[in-house]
Amino acid sequence: MWKETRAIATTVYLLCIVATLVVATLPEETIDKGAKTGICITLIIVQFIALCWYALSYIPYARSMVKNCLGVK
Repeated sequence: MWKETRAIATTVYLLCIVATLVVATLPEETIDKGAKTGICITLIIVQFIALCWYALSYIPYARSMVKNCLGVK
């Protein structure tokens, strides 16, 4: 999980989980309900992307293929 090729995806994923829980449990007086929902949805999307990127690290050349398809060097 903390190998060099997976460390960034793992860190982003875990931080997003914690941030989602923190934002979701904030009292209503602290932040507007609509903003809270938007932030939570954004964090969940980032979690999903990080999880997919982490999973791709176990398939040989999968990350390279995705980068090539997206045109990222």
